[in-house]
Amino acid sequence: MTETIPGPPGLPFLGNINDVDRINPTTSLARFADTYELVNEVCDEKRFHKIVSGGLNQVRNGTRYGLFTARTGEHHWEVAHRTLMPAFGPLSIQSMFEEMHDIASQLVVNESGARASRPAIAGYFMRATNQKYEEDMALMANTAEELMNERRKHPIDKKDLLNAMLFGKDPKTGESMSDESIRDNMITFLIAAQKEVDDVIGTNAITIEHMSKLPYIDACLKETLRLNPTAPAFAVTPRDDLPNSDQPVFIGGGKYEVKPGMPIIILSAPTQRDPKVYGSDAREFKPERMLPEAFSKLPPGAWKPFGNGSRGCIGRPFAWQEAILTVAILLQCFDFRQHDPSYELQFKSTLTIKPLDFFMHASLRKHIDPNQLEKMIHSGKMEMKTSDHGRKGSIAGTTKKPKKPMTVLYGSNAGTCEALAQSVARNASRHGYDAKVDTLDTAVDNVPKDQPVVIITAKWMQKLEDNKLKGVNYAVFGCGNPKGATRITEIGLADVAEGDVFSDFDKWQDEKLWTALGVESDGSEEAGIEVEINTDTRRSRLRQDVKEAEVISNELLTADGVTEKRHIVLRMPTGMEYRVGDYLAVLPLNHPKNVRRVLKWAKLPWDAMLTLKNGANTTLPTGHPVSAFDIMSAYLELTQPATRKRFLGVASNYLSNVEAGDRIHVAVKASHGQFHPPNDIEKTPIIMMCAGTGLAPFRGFVQERAQQIRAGRKLAPAYLFIGCAHPEKDQLFKTEFDQWQKDGVVEVFYAFSRCTEHSKGCKHVQDRVWEEREQMKKVFDQGAKLYVCGSAGVGEGVAKMLKRIYEEAAEAVGKHKTEEEIEEWWLGVKSDRYASDVFA
Repeated sequence: MTETIPGPPGLPFLGNINDVDRINPTTSLARFADTYELVNEVCDEKRFHKIVSGGLNQVRNGTRYGLFTARTGEHHWEVAHRTLMPAFGPLSIQSMFEEMHDIASQLVVNESGARASRPAIAGYFMRATNQKYEEDMALMANTAEELMNERRKHPIDKKDLLNAMLFGKDPKTGESMSDESIRDNMITFLIAAQKEVDDVIGTNAITIEHMSKLPYIDACLKETLRLNPTAPAFAVTPRDDLPNSDQPVFIGGGKYEVKPGMPIIILSAPTQRDPKVYGSDAREFKPERMLPEAFSKLPPGAWKPFGNGSRGCIGRPFAWQEAILTVAILLQCFDFRQHDPSYELQFKSTLTIKPLDFFMHASLRKHIDPNQLEKMIHSGKMEMKTSDHGRKGSIAGTTKKPKKPMTVLYGSNAGTCEALAQSVARNASRHGYDAKVDTLDTAVDNVPKDQPVVIITAKWMQKLEDNKLKGVNYAVFGCGNPKGATRITEIGLADVAEGDVFSDFDKWQDEKLWTALGVESDGSEEAGIEVEINTDTRRSRLRQDVKEAEVISNELLTADGVTEKRHIVLRMPTGMEYRVGDYLAVLPLNHPKNVRRVLKWAKLPWDAMLTLKNGANTTLPTGHPVSAFDIMSAYLELTQPATRKRFLGVASNYLSNVEAGDRIHVAVKASHGQFHPPNDIEKTPIIMMCAGTGLAPFRGFVQERAQQIRAGRKLAPAYLFIGCAHPEKDQLFKTEFDQWQKDGVVEVFYAFSRCTEHSKGCKHVQDRVWEEREQMKKVFDQGAKLYVCGSAGVGEGVAKMLKRIYEEAAEAVGKHKTEEEIEEWWLGVKSDRYASDVFA
């Protein structure tokens, strides 16, 4: 005999509306759970699956088939889930570290909870709110479409989430994600302790290697989510895709009947505060219970802040790395104290929960220099993997001895096990083996018996469903089950959610796998050649204070018919500092065409070796053979009379041909003191004037302003005058500047020399300054600082126009100025409020 599911008594018509806190409904529901029973069995995926209802139904209007709001069994969700699992594996998440280092906040859905919590009939009377809701949905959808189109037009090699969605394939069906599914999931992704820091990181920049060495921060985050999970509940319903699904389903030891389609809300917080698991202090904050050893002993289901089973949060590794990184940076730099010591925790509920009106005061720690803070945080981010002074490595030689076969099988759908399998295969060659890498699925019915088999596999959400392990039982890293065969070595284990799986794997490989195989084999190992690589010889010979930088991209910005202009992005060497407005000096190589011309003149073959005798104070390499081609390419200036004083004339040719991955020698050279943003940027307006590539430093100025405004600073206005040829051929970084104008970062004025009808008839940048002189006079009177960058003609033209504006302003108030007085005024401006960088 079943019982009625217990609950609080309700009022006629109103039901239990007065029993639920509208501001924080989950608190009320948690109180009911404590009172009327806590049912754990509904988390069994064999009997129940996720149901999308309530607030999620409103979010679904925007995300539709996204991973978060798709209904169980929808084909879009199945394809997207299998396709995106590799993008959320540890290897992919680690590759996102630099972006996470820069971006510490995520967009959250703000209004969905309010819409979901009001009665359906109320929507009829809230037409303006509904219209805004629909507009917001459309904006997110359009933004997603634009991002997809932009990536397809300009693809990149980076393995990020967008590439995974656009180009990934479902490993089961071979299908790609539809544009509709990609858009839905893009919108879904938008929603989505100091002593330890001092000991592990100190004042160094935080790197990916630190993430696994902060167990106390990790424990604090786990304990926080145990007590107050940000996603406080999830809903399930009895499965309707099983045999006899039309029969009643009973829970609570057969006491209560539930039916398919009936939402059952599982509250994470009460589940995670069970005194039977956590003791009498289960409601207290004790991070020690979440340290690795104690956490590993928790029973299944005792910690579920990321949801349940196959519908649990696919982005957990992403969120976890981001959280540890953010907390570590904050604790490294700041001391915190509560704004109101008497504050008692209250919650604000939307789709997630967060503290209500809880504020902290952050103050820089005593040993942190505020002027060095940005350098400290970012200096390690672009660290080169090789030093400037030299690199050592081993290049495998060849051996005539035949290699023994080996099979390496991996089984997971997150990409990590495949990466580890490839690592074994690479190392196998050094140990006398020819390794073949394949998936467990392909070998499940035909495991080789005449060679070592290394199995690398992982459990996913407590179950291995995608790949099989039948009969596979040799050397195992991850999880396995020996069934009769001889195990080569003991199993290796690593938790991809905790710790550093790659370090654990390397240790297992070196200390267990190869040691065991070495005993059974003849110990043959491939011979190698030790190579020492030195990248400083040329710079030291030429007495240039340069370091090695890596080219990230080289993009042509202009169309045919105008002077070529390029945007080259470099990964700078560690410790090389620069300020906005500084120069980047490049130590170039001569163009091969010029080198061949000189070799032909000297009647030298390209591979001729020259030995220069020690003698004069030369910058050329002496005392040992060097190829003529190298000397002509790297040490001599071939476009002007040879001299060791300066190396100029070939940078444009050289830089225009560099490619991503190339390494070049660079140095930052400080510009003169005036050519930097003003110290008091909140009170001093700036007026920037440029033409052509003179835009380069001012793009840096505006980028820095954009970052400062995003950080909450209120800046004085900025104005930028740009001279170029044609709006469709060389309007550089148009999209960026359009967005910055929309954001209030800068106001831009163009002068198009070949299309003046698009620039108020102005042909040159100084003409546009004259056109806007009334506004600029007001800004100048407010103390604006003036900057000019471009050719000598630009500098002269702008100076002449500024003097003319001054003369006109004086005439307007009845003051005639002589040429001497105008020049005296101009000298005064140049000495204090004017900075120029003019080139030939």
